[in-house]
Amino acid sequence: MEHSAIQQAMTLKSQGKYHEAAHILEQHLTSNISGSDSFLISSLVFCYGKTGMHQKIIDISDALRKDNISIEQLNIATAWAYYNLHFKDQKILNPEKAIDMIENIGKLFPQTKALHPLPLAIFKYVSSNNVITAAFKTQLLELLKPELLDSEPKQFNGKDQLFSSDREVYYSHYSKALLELGNHARCAEVCQKSI
Repeated sequence: MEHSAIQQAMTLKSQGKYHEAAHILEQHLTSNISGSDSFLISSLVFCYGKTGMHQKIIDISDALRKDNISIEQLNIATAWAYYNLHFKDQKILNPEKAIDMIENIGKLFPQTKALHPLPLAIFKYVSSNNVITAAFKTQLLELLKPELLDSEPKQFNGKDQLFSSDREVYYSHYSKALLELGNHARCAEVCQKSI
């Protein structure tokens, strides 16, 4: 790609004209994504994220993984893309597809203490799907590390009302699922940890 075209794309990106910047970057990158500069790939992925083109982020990630290429920023963006595309708006997925996508999120971007797509995806799926079994709920929740979940109550849009912390949500879902399974000893243990 010519230097002037790259400069134009970067200028458009800095001006918030993400569609236009993505179009310029796509022209070069999609023909040879594996041989492309990681900065340009990250710039294109950033533009895709800003414009809600989550499937395109996943497609780039898949293409690079086939060539054993891993870019940390792309992995993080891909994990968020899976969340935004398949969980954010409470789309109901069958359990096999849900577990596959949730495991992909965890592999691409291991759980951290910060805002993270893994607990968000699991909590959305568990709380919005009334037909999954308690055993499946525990399987999903066991993918999380509760010590990395935020323990502070949440407050949204400056409202006075406080909402449960991520850690409280985890323990609530997990203890209810264990109780439903009849695993009273494990349920008591989990409840004790939550105190």
